[in-house]
Amino acid sequence: MELRPFVVASRNSEIIFPVQDAIALMQRTESRHPQGNGTALLDAPTHKPRILVADDNPDIAKVLQLLLHQWGYEVRTACDGMEAEDRAVEFKPDLLLADYDMPRRNGLQAALAIRRHLPGCRIVFLSGVTELHAITDELREERLQFIWLNKPVSCSLLQEKLQQALAGAAVSH
Repeated sequence: MELRPFVVASRNSEIIFPVQDAIALMQRTESRHPQGNGTALLDAPTHKPRILVADDNPDIAKVLQLLLHQWGYEVRTACDGMEAEDRAVEFKPDLLLADYDMPRRNGLQAALAIRRHLPGCRIVFLSGVTELHAITDELREERLQFIWLNKPVSCSLLQEKLQQALAGAAVSH
């Protein structure tokens, strides 16, 4: 039997989530929390990198949160750029994983505001925006170091780029 990727999609954005990963994540979550509260606890390393996920699609934000928890990160979510800034001040993330096109404040505006409070915060954009050339010009004007990923993104590529960003290898696209 061939397993096809599980895809979380809404409007024009989606995340490819291999079925094997989805099954393992659900089993892990259920075994640790039989009541099914949806939170996977991992054996805590001395310091878990902190990632703030900002996406106006709640399904994508939840899948990313679960996936990043599985990979060993401490994660918080925000539903728009303004909430992302507020959460960042309190949570102090090592990395912002943000959609570009969000209400109230877009990903760039949120990233710039967060960088004012947390200059060392790494930035990874995960977006379905197709007008990338105009956006990257705007990002370069702000001299913002970032990694850009287009939706849909594979879990392996997302994991690789997050590790690169956290290691300090974020470069403009």
